[in-house]
Amino acid sequence: QFRDIRGRRTSLSEQIEGVGLPRSRLQPIQANNPDQPCEVFGVHENLPILKALYDEGDLGFVANAGLLAKPTTRSTYNADTPTQLFAHNAMQEDSKREDLFDQFGGSGVIGRMADVLTTNGIPTNMFSIDGSQVVLIGEAGAGGPSPFTLSSEGLAAFNQNPDFDTEAIKILNRKGKADSGFFSETWSLKLSESLANQDILKDALDNTQVQSPDITADDLNSNSFLRELIMCTRIMQTRDIRGSKRDACFVQEGG
Repeated sequence: QFRDIRGRRTSLSEQIEGVGLPRSRLQPIQANNPDQPCEVFGVHENLPILKALYDEGDLGFVANAGLLAKPTTRSTYNADTPTQLFAHNAMQEDSKREDLFDQFGGSGVIGRMADVLTTNGIPTNMFSIDGSQVVLIGEAGAGGPSPFTLSSEGLAAFNQNPDFDTEAIKILNRKGKADSGFFSETWSLKLSESLANQDILKDALDNTQVQSPDITADDLNSNSFLRELIMCTRIMQTRDIRGSKRDACFVQEGG
């Protein structure tokens, strides 16, 4: 039924197959959570590495993480559900927030995870390779890390065409005086932290590389999602220099 629903469409001349695969073409993995009803799931036939990582205990899947606020029916779902279930942009945004009832306004689900990890003494960093993303924003005042935003090409140097010397900027934003305002102190602190972290991350990233005989120059030029995944891999290589124990990396493919 899933196979028929997801994309089989018939034209006058041909029938075009959808995205659903028959069970015979899926790579089965055993569920490991007794609290959820399915015993076996299927991984796409072209992603054997995911099955291998899962079977080895190095990868986890989150199942049934949807946006229904409560049990509902076909006739009542519209009134029962705060989000727009059939609006792609609304589902994307609310999936990043996982906060249907606005209990944690302005924050995202990974950002709140990072808040908890940091509070429990686990050094955590977050990265977006696709612009500023609410999914990486923690609760205000919760003490979590600020996310890094960089491109699939890496991290640009700060102040590349300086009208004002970078070192002078750092000096201006060092420890204030007794009569310094709270907002100016906060601004200077965050700027100083960002500059220090940017220096560490850029130097570390510039010394990383990913090599694979299966990736060609044409692949890199034509596949922006691949470039984002490679940048995440390079970021992971810098974890020891950053002193991070947990990293979250956001990428996305259009569609």
